[in-house]
Amino acid sequence: MHKIVESIEIKAPVERVFAFLKDIEARLRLNPFWQVLRVERITVGEIGAGSKFHIIIKSADRKVDYTSGPLS
Repeated sequence: MHKIVESIEIKAPVERVFAFLKDIEARLRLNPFWQVLRVERITVGEIGAGSKFHIIIKSADRKVDYTSGPLS
């Protein structure tokens, strides 16, 4: 199996970048093709590896309802 590694440089303070990454709803709203209907955090505590969310988004003709989180 091949491993693909990619990186980018972000010219912003680390605190600001990670605050944005933790804001799941704001990240989902970056895609103009999807309307965010609901974002609910399932796990408690600080957002990090293993955090799960119930997310409902909609495009013009399709509604997606899913639980995010690590693949098991």
